[in-house]
Amino acid sequence: MFRMTVTARVRPEKRVEFLQAMDSLKEADGRPAYCGNFMIFPDVHEPNLFNLSFEWGKDQDFEDCLDSEEFRVFLGAVRVLCEEAKFLCNSLSEKWTRIAGIHHEPLRM
Repeated sequence: MFRMTVTARVRPEKRVEFLQAMDSLKEADGRPAYCGNFMIFPDVHEPNLFNLSFEWGKDQDFEDCLDSEEFRVFLGAVRVLCEEAKFLCNSLSEKWTRIAGIHHEPLRM
């Protein structure tokens, strides 16, 4: 099982736009397997802090996700609408480590 978690602090004035972008990713019809299982959890105490979780059954699905339009939309939303974001992943994918502009950390299982 391959997992990526993202903790994102959304700019207060961009909260609605961020939620709309995340909803569009969750509700995409006919999503291919590489999109994985995607969940978003708002923080109980901080309304602009969100925890996002992605899971894939196979490493190749994760690799394919990194090349997908859906992932580019997700990264764009995080980069533009968030003040900060922390990405944690348990994959050793070289493609993953080359994504510029995000703070990468290993996800400890």
